[in-house]
Amino acid sequence: MKKAAIYTLIFLLLAGLFTGCGLVAPSSDIEVITASAKAAEGLSSLVWHGSVEAVQTVEVSPNSPGKVRTIQVEEGQQVKAGDVLLYLDDADLSLQVNQAAAALHSAEAAFAGAAASQAADALVIPAQIARDDAKANYERLKVLAEAQAVSENDANLAKSRWETAEAQLKAAQINQKSAYDSAKAQVDNAQAALAIVEKRLADCAVVSPIDGLVTKVQTEIGAYVTAQAPAVTVIDDSGLEAVIQVPEADIGQLMPGMTLQVQIQAMGETYSGTVRKIAAVSDRKTGMFEVKAALPQEVDWSRLGFSTDVRIAPGEAAGSVYVPAKGVTTEGNESWVYLVKDGGVSRRQVVVGEKRNAYLQITTGLATGDEVVIQSSKQLQDGDKVRVIKAD
Repeated sequence: MKKAAIYTLIFLLLAGLFTGCGLVAPSSDIEVITASAKAAEGLSSLVWHGSVEAVQTVEVSPNSPGKVRTIQVEEGQQVKAGDVLLYLDDADLSLQVNQAAAALHSAEAAFAGAAASQAADALVIPAQIARDDAKANYERLKVLAEAQAVSENDANLAKSRWETAEAQLKAAQINQKSAYDSAKAQVDNAQAALAIVEKRLADCAVVSPIDGLVTKVQTEIGAYVTAQAPAVTVIDDSGLEAVIQVPEADIGQLMPGMTLQVQIQAMGETYSGTVRKIAAVSDRKTGMFEVKAALPQEVDWSRLGFSTDVRIAPGEAAGSVYVPAKGVTTEGNESWVYLVKDGGVSRRQVVVGEKRNAYLQITTGLATGDEVVIQSSKQLQDGDKVRVIKAD
């Protein structure tokens, strides 16, 4: 009885010793770092800074320079496309229009004369008669010369006069057409000159190109304005949008129609915006892409110009979670992670959704709180024992 008790005691001591030294259950030499699958709301998503802008802003300037005679609008006034914003002094241009109109009238009168002359062949008919007479005289003297009734010299002289008259006829035909074409060109030039000064006179009325709201009048009566500087700013008041600059590394996360969370920090207001437009190329100087998100109608116009913080909105589908992208392996059409449980790993096939910052959306295969390997000291295989040295 005493021996049995002693053997039992020795067995228990050895079992404890082996277990404590790790001889019974040796620890794995594969060390891993893990991260937990998180819901979208648990991510610290990037914030893009921007401002509240109108859907369209037009800075209106005159087509031609001039001095401001009157200003027809005030800041905050609604306008329609074609409404006059301001008038420029048009006194000199009115005189130029009168001069150009007189020049056109004179050119038209000259052209009417040239056209009548061409219609009546006023230059050609006398030359044609002279040519016909000279030809007839030559033919008569030629017959007489052959009969030796007149000298050969008289016939040759008549032939020379006929040839001269023929040349004069051709010259008259050319001159008559040239006079007509020149008079017509003078009319065309005069019409163009009149159209130019009439356009400049019309441009003295500077109009709004869009329906909208006057937000700024940047000139005053008597000031000299040019096409290079805006005189009045008009915005399209059909809606507001958040305009943000997004770096190249993040632009792949955004797409037209996506919902964004727009915070106007100064007012403590948050709205849902919808991505309306993404620039096709980045800005050459900054490397940033301009993104515009339409804001709902309830956003007050007084918020125009306010700074915003913009994030991708939460609201993901039920069951959707996120894990660090480096924890997901993809080959061909398959993606998987290594799930850690009870000191071992199991390979889990997953379905990947969108990318958000350094995270990938997992739509199928994981639940919130599942622990996945994001870094390993050795290449893993299904069923490997591991030791977690850090859990993010």
